[in-house]
Amino acid sequence: MPRLPAGRGGHTIFTDHRIAIYTPQELARLRAASSVNGSTPASSEDELVPWHNPPPQFAERNLGLAYARVGSELELLPFTRRGYQLLVSAWNDFPNDPVLLRAMGQIISGTKQEADAEALYDKALAAEPNSTLLYYDKALAAEQAGDGNNAIGCGYFLATSFRHFTG
Repeated sequence: MPRLPAGRGGHTIFTDHRIAIYTPQELARLRAASSVNGSTPASSEDELVPWHNPPPQFAERNLGLAYARVGSELELLPFTRRGYQLLVSAWNDFPNDPVLLRAMGQIISGTKQEADAEALYDKALAAEPNSTLLYYDKALAAEQAGDGNNAIGCGYFLATSFRHFTG
């Protein structure tokens, strides 16, 4: 392979793609402004609003999932609590929805209700038996509950399922 002088090398090799458009101070001001104009919740009293209206039967479920996710990601307990309340309310309409069950399990996993979370994960796994995400969450809940055998069983499933992806 012929060698080229560094000046004639590939663009991506020699270019720093982290070129800043804004100074750190400008970036901080822009981020602060985004919480004022509604891009992120400014406080836990803010409300989430869907950007489009889903079919009526999914409205409560989807809003609950949104509150649960935003509450978890931004560590806003009132949002997480509101999400859980909406999900519990929607559970009757979606008793076997693995997404709803997983979100509920994730919320209660860290609240000394790991056994209840494991039951939710089991119910979700009945609907989606090969979900590595559900097995991972169930393993965490089992480990937190002190159920080492169940955690190891979930870990075994995860280890063997990843083997299928890696060849």
